[in-house]
Amino acid sequence: MGTIVIEDDFPAGSKNYSASLFFFFFSPGVIDTTMQNLYFPTHARATSYIVGLLYGYYLFRAKFMVQRFKLGAKTVIAGWTVATILFLVTIFSAYPLYQFEKEVSVWSSAFYVGFYRLAWSISIGWIVLACGTGHGGT
Repeated sequence: MGTIVIEDDFPAGSKNYSASLFFFFFSPGVIDTTMQNLYFPTHARATSYIVGLLYGYYLFRAKFMVQRFKLGAKTVIAGWTVATILFLVTIFSAYPLYQFEKEVSVWSSAFYVGFYRLAWSISIGWIVLACGTGHGGT
């Protein structure tokens, strides 16, 4: 059975992990070191978790607190614009990292891997907050 794993890694410490796309048949140990060092640790997802907690708190305040806050029209437009831009940047900025003909620079790989989870989390969080407060569309 074939498995496709998309892996975004960056040079960390003395090991040189590069952003790459692996196609392989499932077998233990193929990319165990990379996954154990850069994907499995809890702190690798801490950014998304913290952003989710913040959005959850604001959604709770908007729905259940006595002093509710309301999102103005400009805030809603700005939120949707930023969320859309972050989605597009997150998706399309990864393309150069997966071009096997070119050498991936350490800085571009590190920048992408350092910020793509944050950008994606902010975008998803905005969709949840906007839809939860009635600003998700008609």
